[in-house]
Amino acid sequence: MLDQCGLQDALGIDSSAALFERNRELLHTTSVVKHPVFYRGKNYTGHQPDPLKTEILAEYATKVFPEELRLINSHALIIPLGRTVERILRHLYTANQLTGHTILFGFPHPSGANGHRAKQFEQNKYAMTGIIRKWGEQL
Repeated sequence: MLDQCGLQDALGIDSSAALFERNRELLHTTSVVKHPVFYRGKNYTGHQPDPLKTEILAEYATKVFPEELRLINSHALIIPLGRTVERILRHLYTANQLTGHTILFGFPHPSGANGHRAKQFEQNKYAMTGIIRKWGEQL
């Protein structure tokens, strides 16, 4: 999906898959909440309870996570995987907690559990391609 949006061209690499191999130095992976979370005895899916309305999860989402992002190159392209992470990033952006980063809004979570990922990608592909192109021109 990232190749279809031109990420490899913006970075001057063969393929976005190279980010996980020979171009690993260009990639920083993270999570809003980096620690295992269980809700009602099961793995937390990121939806219930709402991470912005639950004290401990909101602490990670609005304080710990933005602090990590501040340590990353301010011209980074942030690719939120899924709607919950996107919603948190929109919240942080609105609260002026993100500075200089470009966010690839609309990118679907690639998990097989996301049955709508292909449709979501096609709906947002044009806009995402534009975001990546504009970001790449600033590199």
